[in-house]
Amino acid sequence: YAVGVACANEDLVQSERTSASAAMIIYFAFGAVMAPLTLAYATSLAGPSAYFLALAIPQLMFMAMVLLAQRKRHVSVP
Repeated sequence: YAVGVACANEDLVQSERTSASAAMIIYFAFGAVMAPLTLAYATSLAGPSAYFLALAIPQLMFMAMVLLAQRKRHVSVP
């Protein structure tokens, strides 16, 4: 959460930061509630290997978003 807020605050003006932080808290809370339910459902459908796949999909999405953001800002990846 802290890194996400820091990154968001770089692109926002002062008047937008409070509402952005509130929205991020809601999104993070939603994820905290839905992630265990999603993992349990995936595991019940496809067995234990689905647990790791269900964890990998959001991580890959996050990685893609970070790479796109770096490309947008013209930051070189080492």
